Amino acid sequence: MKSPKSGSCLTAQDALTPSDHQDLSSLQDRLSFDIERQFETLHEELLHELEDIVRKNDNPAKTSTPNALSSLVHTVTDSKIHQMNLELRQYMTAKMDALLQDIKDDQQAFQRHIQQELDQRLASIAVERHRDNGWLGRLTSHSRQDAWISLPALLACGLLLILLISWPQ
Repeated sequence: MKSPKSGSCLTAQDALTPSDHQDLSSLQDRLSFDIERQFETLHEELLHELEDIVRKNDNPAKTSTPNALSSLVHTVTDSKIHQMNLELRQYMTAKMDALLQDIKDDQQAFQRHIQQELDQRLASIAVERHRDNGWLGRLTSHSRQDAWISLPALLACGLLLILLISWPQ
């Protein structure tokens, strides 16, 4: 999308500062790490439970079965962890995209608000300048030194006005 004045193209990534990118990245890494740690814990607990069940139900002639079962459980849980990690990354990416879009929308609304306020202030300044271009505006717009210089002329005009008003008819 082009901004009205610069002509450059803004993206959702431009709305974030580098520290925001770093914060979002560290949050994603922390969430991924926490989920992987939970899966590993669950994997270990499941593995111990399965080994306990196998030991209880196993006869002494079959000693290689727990290792095969353990390997199978490990393979299945690793594949499940990988799948869930991919799903988590997709979910986090979608969430971050939504967050970036919200930030972009807020930024555009803020820019429109600032532009409207600027336009209103410029319009009011233009009205004041137009109004000040009259004779009274020019008279009051001079500096204090100019006012002192024109004071005798103003007094003379005031006296003449009083004489005209009070002159008998």
